Amino acid sequence: MSKHVAIVTTQGRKYVRVVESYRNADGKPRSRLLENHGNLDVLEQEDPDYLKNLRARVAAENEAVRKARLEELDNSAQTRIRKLEQSQKGADYSCAARLKLGAAVIRQVWKDDLNLPQVFRYLQSKRKIEYSYDKAAFLLCSQRIVSPGSKKKAFEERGSSIVPFDGIADNNVVYRVLDRLAEDKEAIVKHLNREISSRLNRTVSAAFYDVTTYAFESRKEGELRQFGLSKDHKVNEVQVVLGLVMDAFGIPIDYELFPGSTSEFGTMLPMIRRIKTAYDLQTLIVVADRGLNSNENLLGLKDIGCDFVLAQKVKNSTKELC
Repeated sequence: MSKHVAIVTTQGRKYVRVVESYRNADGKPRSRLLENHGNLDVLEQEDPDYLKNLRARVAAENEAVRKARLEELDNSAQTRIRKLEQSQKGADYSCAARLKLGAAVIRQVWKDDLNLPQVFRYLQSKRKIEYSYDKAAFLLCSQRIVSPGSKKKAFEERGSSIVPFDGIADNNVVYRVLDRLAEDKEAIVKHLNREISSRLNRTVSAAFYDVTTYAFESRKEGELRQFGLSKDHKVNEVQVVLGLVMDAFGIPIDYELFPGSTSEFGTMLPMIRRIKTAYDLQTLIVVADRGLNSNENLLGLKDIGCDFVLAQKVKNSTKELC
């Protein structure tokens, strides 16, 4: 709960009130009137700094309450810790299982900040999936962050996470869900962008674009898996090319996979053109390194209405540019 100064207009007159925000028993936000100070014009005639001083007083009271709560929580936590230490003296935990806590933090972001369970439930309702789409996708994402490894390893280590993955009892689930994620990529990315935009007040005026390659321990070519110029110098393995667009916060906006034989020069324009249309961006400044600097890309960006900032080698530049 916190207090704030509210200005309420009634019949053309402004009135000053101090209001407290809180949540009711159902968790819904509510407010209640604490102080009614009267007509703003009358108050400022008596004291031109009345509103400023009132806001300063309310802010100081909120800060005092905050500090008191922190102190209370600190004292309570220390008391619980002392009691726990006393009750557990001499206890043997050698038989207790170790659980990774990192997934719990990721799960909070997954649920509360990105609201991903909602979109996965919706997508699951559109097709017959016998496992939890949300849990299977979260297993792969959380394990990739906490303990990177193969899909097989992610499945085998699911029991070491503090987040339960009940219902994911078949190793094939982690492979089948990859097909679902590929099919639903556009819907998931759009959902993520909506959630991020609502929390960061994101305005996409600049797009940072880069390209990398991902190799497979294989020489068998497929639809996207092809031999090409590897950034990791894995010349004997097939690969895919990934194009990634980020915003000014360094948060991804969208990505695209290209066949492994694709030149990085050829990835920029399709990606920028697509996100400019998909997110209705009237103006956009594209920022990239010199690996994407070519006449074709620069002219193409101008044709679709984009400005750009691209790196350029000085020794390759004309005297006019230098």
